[in-house]
Amino acid sequence: MTRLAVYSWPESKDLAMHELATQGVTVISLETPKGVSREIVRNDTRAMLSDFLCRAYACTPEKITLLREPGKRPGLSLSIPGHQITISLSHEQGLSVAAIGDGLWVGVDLLLVDPELEWQTVAELYLGKQRTLEIAKIPQPLQASCFARQWATLEAQLKCLGHPLSEWSSQREHSHAAAACYIQELNLASGYAGMIATRGYRQQASV
Repeated sequence: MTRLAVYSWPESKDLAMHELATQGVTVISLETPKGVSREIVRNDTRAMLSDFLCRAYACTPEKITLLREPGKRPGLSLSIPGHQITISLSHEQGLSVAAIGDGLWVGVDLLLVDPELEWQTVAELYLGKQRTLEIAKIPQPLQASCFARQWATLEAQLKCLGHPLSEWSSQREHSHAAAACYIQELNLASGYAGMIATRGYRQQASV
């Protein structure tokens, strides 16, 4: 699986803007101090997004509205004709990531790999018996990171599709297969696992 570049903010902002302009999607990251409140992290991430979007679309902050309605897909409204922007955010201790799509639905998820995590019960409930068995077959030292990638894939798909987290079922699997999200692993520092799911607006309308 090809890893997608993640651009640190603000050092790599120009590369991130070029990626968005040429590929229709980019992921930016913000290192966050450990131990700070989640609200501070969210505020810092929103400030990063606002600054990035103002630069990318040559607009003022007043023209950007972040939509954060409970139970609905995280979205972004820009008063710029010709652009359909979606965003997806994920936070972990020490790091936050934001995926921005122009003409694409996006979903991103970030997970801190925990070697001590007892993942089996959670995996069977949400990933299904088959994936749980597949993880259990690999060498034990690699199981935690494999579980983290599988979990991040599920969460990224759900965010991309605007679906809530639910336990595994054949119906859910069929829905995800029919939606045909494009999944890529994020190129992150050691200790983190991250995935992004993307799909076009036309695909979304047809499901």
